[in-house]
Amino acid sequence: MKFSYLAPLAAAVLSGVSSVQAAVVYDGLSNISVLYPALDTSINPGGSVGNRYLGGALNLANFSPGDALSGINLRMVNQSGAAIVSSPVRLNVWLWNSVPLSVGGLAFSNQVGSPGAPTAVFNLGNINLNVSSSIPVAVTFPTPVVLNPTSGNVVGITLNYQVFNGSTWESISNVNSGVVGGGSQAAPLVGSNALGSAPNFAFFRSVNTATDTTGNFSSASNRNIGVNSGLPIMLVTVPEPGTVTLAIGAAAMVFTRRRRNA
Repeated sequence: MKFSYLAPLAAAVLSGVSSVQAAVVYDGLSNISVLYPALDTSINPGGSVGNRYLGGALNLANFSPGDALSGINLRMVNQSGAAIVSSPVRLNVWLWNSVPLSVGGLAFSNQVGSPGAPTAVFNLGNINLNVSSSIPVAVTFPTPVVLNPTSGNVVGITLNYQVFNGSTWESISNVNSGVVGGGSQAAPLVGSNALGSAPNFAFFRSVNTATDTTGNFSSASNRNIGVNSGLPIMLVTVPEPGTVTLAIGAAAMVFTRRRRNA
C-alpha cells in the first residue's frame, strides 16, 4: 500500500493549520521613526513617579474575540541617569478587556487575570543597559492569554519594568518601554491607536501615585508628543483553540478517507 501522495496532502492541510496559528494584531514597533527614552519634565509632570508605567488603548487587527495573545515584542529604555549593570530585570504586563475612554475615573477595567496583580510577569534575567540606550525585548506567555474585548477589538495594556536592587524589585523612574510620536512617525503598521484623535493620538503614563502604579491609570493621565504618539510594541496572537482543533480534525478525516480508498 503506497501513501507517497499523502505527504504533499499533509503538507497542504497542515500548512493551513500553521497559517492560522499566529497573527500580528498590533504593530507599532516595526516602523519607529524616533524612540523617546528621555521622557523629559514636560512629559513627566509626576516627578518621582517618573513614567515607570506606560499604557495604551489598542485597536487590534486580524483579531476575533476569544483569540489568545501569545507574545509581545517591545523595547526596554533607560534614561534613569544610571546604567543598569548585570542586574535582574522583570517585565510586568497588565491586559484589560475594557477601555472606557471617558473623562474621569480609571482608564481601564475588566482586567485579564487576577485583579491587583499583573496579568503576567516575565523574568528577563540579568540585563546590562547604559543610560540613553535601549534594547529589544521579546516575551512569550507560558499559556496564551485569551482576550475578549467588550467594545470592538479595543484592549488596554500596561507595561512596567522592575530592577532587583539586592533586596526587592524596584520600579525606576524613566526605565520603561519608551514612546514614539511627532516628526515623521507613521501610524502603526497593524492595528491602530484608540486613544486620542488623529493625527495626535496618545498614551498613558504614570503621574498619579494613587492610581497609576497599580497597572491602571487615571483617565486624565494621557499624553501625546505629536503625530502618531503611542507605544512601540508588537502583539502576536494565536486563534481561538477550536479553530486549530477543527483544522487538525479535518486533516485527520482526509488521511482516514485516503487510507480507506487506497
